[in-house]
Amino acid sequence: MTMVTRERPIVLLVDDDKAFREAVSEIFSTLKYKVDVASTFDGAIRTIHNHPLAPMVAFIDIHLKGVNSGLDLLDYIRHTAKHRVMAYACTGDDSITVHREALRAGAIRLFVKSKDPLELLPIYVECSQAFEVANEAGKDLLTGLDNYQGFRRSVLGLLKLAKKRGRPEVFSLLSIDVDRFKIINDTQGHLLGDRVLQEIARTLRQHVRPADHLCRKSGDEFLILLPDFNQEAAIEFGNRLQAEVGKVHVTKDEWLRVLFSISFGVSEIRHTEIEETEEDVLPEESLDQLLELADTSSEGLIARRARVRGVSAPERTE
Repeated sequence: MTMVTRERPIVLLVDDDKAFREAVSEIFSTLKYKVDVASTFDGAIRTIHNHPLAPMVAFIDIHLKGVNSGLDLLDYIRHTAKHRVMAYACTGDDSITVHREALRAGAIRLFVKSKDPLELLPIYVECSQAFEVANEAGKDLLTGLDNYQGFRRSVLGLLKLAKKRGRPEVFSLLSIDVDRFKIINDTQGHLLGDRVLQEIARTLRQHVRPADHLCRKSGDEFLILLPDFNQEAAIEFGNRLQAEVGKVHVTKDEWLRVLFSISFGVSEIRHTEIEETEEDVLPEESLDQLLELADTSSEGLIARRARVRGVSAPERTE
């Protein structure tokens, strides 16, 4: 089921021209919009991921300095966040070529700095139907993380984009389970079990990068897709997460501390191994394979396109 939200969108300005950012920020702040600014591709990605539940309207300078341009950012949003981020391109170049490139990359329309008045930008927001963004039920209500449907939608877009652009070159998937979670539920009750899941979700969220994709898949299972992490780096990261989860607990009746731990499996795939046909990229099979291998990695499985390893956490006692 698709939910329609009338929440006012956040305005994101992505431009390396400080004077332009300040002028546009002043206009939207006067109109009581929440405004976030970024000057780079990476800064914009962090902002988008820092507001995972919010509808957003982004104005993006397509000529950003750095390795990744504004066109790259438009393409990223089109593949991973178009369900909640409506993106407009900004440029000083009014040529047909630039218009074509921006629209193909995913821009709704082009704002030409050299001729369009800044007062048009709030009108774009009002007319963009941002108050009725189709925000599919992609969130897990208990933890606030993406649910599996939201995760799958974003990750499939990311894999398709990687196949098209050749980067990131490698992805790893962590499949995380809570050790002996059924015993916690049976002995301490489901309400406390829910608090354990919330605490683990909070801890995982604190330690993932903005470009990582984290979700609660179901029950006591969590998934993290790690762009640019090979198997070895993902195992090291999983070990760090185990250590961080090992530092936290939940309290029952003010005197009993309930401890818990996690175990994880790892699978890896390179962009050259993502499934495709002559007509289009079909990453669904690649994602399904990653999930299957990570889930079975405790058996030490080594597959053709993904090397896999499972790691169990040490016992915790109190």
